[in-house]
Amino acid sequence: MGIYCLTIKRDENTVQKNNEISHIIRSRAMEDKSKTSEVLCDLANEGKLGEIKNLAQEPDFICSGCGRIAHAGENLCSPVSLDDV
Repeated sequence: MGIYCLTIKRDENTVQKNNEISHIIRSRAMEDKSKTSEVLCDLANEGKLGEIKNLAQEPDFICSGCGRIAHAGENLCSPVSLDDV
């Protein structure tokens, strides 16, 4: 398993907009408990590192809010395709 590290340069407006979007996405995800159980932030808070390891293998997406990576965008709060970075 490799270690992935990306640096994303953003201005303050972009950070604020991403935080607002993250909040909206998270609020919607909280309404559907099945989605929240697979969001990496929630899994990390629950200490489920094994599940995070499985979901982060062969990553195609990065979270623009926290920088976590995952194979599927649905497992991140603010997914951005690695192809777009």
